[in-house]
Amino acid sequence: MRKSKKAVSPVVATVILIAVFIAVVSAALSFAEVELSSYYAQSDLQQSSTLASQVAQGINAVALTFGRSVSIGYSFKYASIAVIPNVVKYVIQISSSECPNNMCYVYAYTGMLVIAIPAHYYSLGNDYMSTIYPASFPITKTFVSKGGSGSIALAFTKEFESNGIEFLYTVVVPVPLEVNTTQSIGGSQKIPVVRLYFVQLSNLAQQYPLPSNCTANPPKASVSILSLKSGYITVQGQGSQVCSVIGVTSISIQWYPMSTLYSSQFFNFPQTGQVIVFPNGNAELQVYIGDVGVGGP
Repeated sequence: MRKSKKAVSPVVATVILIAVFIAVVSAALSFAEVELSSYYAQSDLQQSSTLASQVAQGINAVALTFGRSVSIGYSFKYASIAVIPNVVKYVIQISSSECPNNMCYVYAYTGMLVIAIPAHYYSLGNDYMSTIYPASFPITKTFVSKGGSGSIALAFTKEFESNGIEFLYTVVVPVPLEVNTTQSIGGSQKIPVVRLYFVQLSNLAQQYPLPSNCTANPPKASVSILSLKSGYITVQGQGSQVCSVIGVTSISIQWYPMSTLYSSQFFNFPQTGQVIVFPNGNAELQVYIGDVGVGGP
């Protein structure tokens, strides 16, 4: 005699259907949330690039001035903004008969502005890097900008793991600007003149001391978190100093990262320094160091 199979009761069937429906809806909502987070993060990245470009151009406009300022507004969903002090040290080594033991040194210290987006929202791949401003800056070949149309500030995007956490960083950091010219010294005789421009990027409320007698010690400053999601950034020139050396035979410009969190791999600058040689030994070097403060609401 055959046994009949028990039918699933309508109540049980309904419960199963509801459970399946909830699982499907939850998966769809989770996917939608991930997609929405990625969309917001991509939007933040685009806005970060625009803001970094404007800040870099603002630094160019106010550098080596006193009191001139530029303000730029922003609004983010996930990105956070901070001024990180003392991330790069630039060393200028000067060979000249006018220097003690024929060698002089000038130091410039700078911070950077970072806009950080957690990579779990949106990722371009570890160690991804692209230059924002100036767009043609050969960041892997040199860290020195050149010419009258050069920039004293560099903006770039870098995906990097810092302290065990991966972020998409949009960065504005000052770089040396080299301008070459000549100077007449009686009659038709001319000597080469090299002007090097450096900016100390600092917190507007914690101004870096400008160097005296062409020397400077590492300034003491703390990380400054600007408004996390929206507001405005102000960059303001806070004065400058100039150091001049004559009888120069050679100039060497080196850079050194000062933070273990932001190593040489973070900046991607070449390890070799910039060297300028004057065989006749009659060049003049002028080093301009200005402080630019960055602040927010």
